[in-house]
Amino acid sequence: MRKLVSIVIVVLITCFIPGSTLVSSEPISGETLGVAAQPQDNKDLLFNYAVSSFSLYSSFLGDYRLTGDGMVPVHGSTRPQARAYLTGGFTPEMAEAIIDECTMWNDSLQALFIVPGDGIPLLTADDSDEIELSIKDKNRIVLVRQYNNCYKEGDQYLLLVTMTPDGDIWKISEISFNAVDI
Repeated sequence: MRKLVSIVIVVLITCFIPGSTLVSSEPISGETLGVAAQPQDNKDLLFNYAVSSFSLYSSFLGDYRLTGDGMVPVHGSTRPQARAYLTGGFTPEMAEAIIDECTMWNDSLQALFIVPGDGIPLLTADDSDEIELSIKDKNRIVLVRQYNNCYKEGDQYLLLVTMTPDGDIWKISEISFNAVDI
């Protein structure tokens, strides 16, 4: 029953987003999505790109050198280094947003340091069965993951991961994590 309610909520939400479709009226091809894949492989391929991007995000924040002043990310102790690392899986604008949100410049260290705080859920390979794919157009897709009972019994949250093509790969261009009013 919960799965049915979840599907209905995702369908309703995506139906009210301009230009959204859960199922494209045309067959999806590698050319349509800009990826070299068979139609049945697109969801898995796009999901794998997202998981790889979240892995970069996780290692950027999780791999650090502890100093007396804070945690310096080993994958980007300066803004240009951090941007170069994160743009492996995120658009430049999204990489900048992550740097702005999760780090702060430390003048005494002449380095970025990680600001402790709440983060967002990370997509991992274990989430593959929980993902819905919404194709907005040939240059924008959204992976939708619903979470239940996150902060209290009965609550629901949606993680929306928007991806856009960059050459032969897809990168995360936007992430939102919001409560669903039920």
